[in-house]
Amino acid sequence: MDLKLDEQNLLADFRRLPSAAQQEVLDYVAFIRKKHEGGGAEEESPASDRCSIKSPEERPEAAKEPLFTE
Repeated sequence: MDLKLDEQNLLADFRRLPSAAQQEVLDYVAFIRKKHEGGGAEEESPASDRCSIKSPEERPEAAKEPLFTE
């Protein structure tokens, strides 16, 4: 497995933790993962690299007459 330097450092630091602290870190990671997979979509703030999809505006003038093109 090829790991970047920062990933190797995180793994080494994780292995130095006592088992109770390791379990706490794993629980927190599971919580974050569920949050970002859609479990907490309502609480999630929009990220800067995402665009929000807005519902189209209601246009009563368009609803009254069908649009025909030739």
